[in-house]
Amino acid sequence: MCIRESSMALINNFLFFRDYFKSDIEISEDLEKYILNEEKEIIVNSSIDLNLIGAYDILAVGTPLEKKNFLIGFETQNLKFKVDVLKKALWDQDIEVIHYAATEINKIDENFQKIIKEKERLKDLDELSKIYYDYCTSGLLLGEVLEFYQKKYIYTVKSKENLEIIDKFNLLNIYKDMKDYKECNKLIQEFIEEKDLDEKITKFIEKYYYDLNDYEMLKEVKKWQKSV
Repeated sequence: MCIRESSMALINNFLFFRDYFKSDIEISEDLEKYILNEEKEIIVNSSIDLNLIGAYDILAVGTPLEKKNFLIGFETQNLKFKVDVLKKALWDQDIEVIHYAATEINKIDENFQKIIKEKERLKDLDELSKIYYDYCTSGLLLGEVLEFYQKKYIYTVKSKENLEIIDKFNLLNIYKDMKDYKECNKLIQEFIEEKDLDEKITKFIEKYYYDLNDYEMLKEVKKWQKSV
């Protein structure tokens, strides 16, 4: 392949990711939380002082070189946050910054696909449901592709002999993301009936009903908390 063809392939790759995430470029709740709370859990190239500047600040005011160095060494335990930052970088003015962002997004996606194939081959439902869930909540997927993997997750987790509380909690999150309120409400009722209302689940239920403006159910949640 000649240099010109290679360059065009790279540019097409950037444009693919930009178009793919076009309707999803707003700062997500996770990213907003990191900005507002000035989280500093990111590990990056030592050329950038994290005591002075955070991820979003680097992309907003950093030089092209600082942005590239940041993206090369960017690590965080919160994958959704990392993907959100990389998606923001796709809209930078510098073509090399876009290149690094697109390359990293591609690497993350390829790694998911590799692990999924391995777990599918081993037919390990526990590990497979976990990787499907992580993939669905990573921020990498949109539209019909996201829905496809959400359904694969639901099918896989429900194929397990026994659902652990984390499985049910993850199901709640997937149903909510799919706006499947019927299934979400059903599962919430199961939690209530089985008295599996730990702090994490209670917080989810409170936020769920708050987002739906269902204040009557919010009152009921308070009653459940007192009765547990």
